[in-house]
Amino acid sequence: MKKSLVITLMLVFSTIALKAQPYQTSIGLRMGFESGITLKHFVNDHTALEGIFSTRWNNIAVTGLYEVHNEAFDIEGLMWYYGGGAHAGFGNPYTRSFVAGLDGIIGLEYTFRDFPVDISVDWKPSFDIVGRFYGWFGGTALTVRYNFK
Repeated sequence: MKKSLVITLMLVFSTIALKAQPYQTSIGLRMGFESGITLKHFVNDHTALEGIFSTRWNNIAVTGLYEVHNEAFDIEGLMWYYGGGAHAGFGNPYTRSFVAGLDGIIGLEYTFRDFPVDISVDWKPSFDIVGRFYGWFGGTALTVRYNFK
């Protein structure tokens, strides 16, 4: 009984590992209203940290996000993700004042099986709460990244 339970658990966990993210770290370009450079690193099978250095309307910002990834639509290589984080930068194009705030993110990511690239599309609303009080809901983007194993 114990032996069959151990074998069953090993099979279940090996199946989960096969459905996890296919890469460890990736770097690429985020193109949208906020364009810039992005670096994503998985800390475990379904959780990633993403850093974004972006520009928008002559503003610059650095964003850090915590993301949870899950398989989407039972399609190999396709994952949906959600999460949140914070940003800081210089947000007013006239005064170059410091701003900081909170961010959310939700999106879809496809990782090619035989090519070390992933493509994602997401929506990332943000809210400045330091420097000014302002919400931005148009943060959609297409991202293309090179994957490192």
